Amino acid sequence: MLILLRLTIEYTFRRRAINVAYVNELPLKTKTRVISIKNVIKYSALALLFFLVLVCLEGIALGTGTYYYLRAGLPIPSEESMAAMPESTKIYDRNGEFLYEVHGEVKRRFVPLSEIPIYLQEATIAIEDKNFYKHYGFDPIAILRAAYINYRNGEISQGASTITQQLARTLFLNNEQDYLRKINELILAIEIEKRFSKDEILEMYLNNIPY
Repeated sequence: MLILLRLTIEYTFRRRAINVAYVNELPLKTKTRVISIKNVIKYSALALLFFLVLVCLEGIALGTGTYYYLRAGLPIPSEESMAAMPESTKIYDRNGEFLYEVHGEVKRRFVPLSEIPIYLQEATIAIEDKNFYKHYGFDPIAILRAAYINYRNGEISQGASTITQQLARTLFLNNEQDYLRKINELILAIEIEKRFSKDEILEMYLNNIPY
């Protein structure tokens, strides 16, 4: 490996020396033209790099501004709003003995993650969002794949919602199939990830998403 590296370095410097010697042997007008062409290429490359950096900065600024503008019109995923799903009411007597349970259309009670079987947790992650513990609320690769499929089909036929996005949609949004709702869903997912741990998000998901 060291021998190969040494030969590569020697070849590079030797080639550069040959190029410099070749230019020095050229007539003055030709030499000036060669140097001018090199300068044009050099400054053109610098100008292109500056342009690309400027475009990236403008894109970041535009994306950041759009993000905060849309976020301002969305609900804040606080602990109170995240626990907004109704639970069944349990009735006890004066001695603390359970009598009966009152509920509406759905009979529900909150179950801590520690009481949910681990195989159910792992199965949910494997089916719904295999990269759940790796992303920050959304999966860019899944989004690009879904965008390609939807473009090819000419309609929104496939989603790329992560567990966090599904939770945000269930608690704060609706099931309309449009791009604005998907953007709002993504923003809410990012905000949820900022405020809650992965285990807390999974716990809320399993307690709120119907199976």
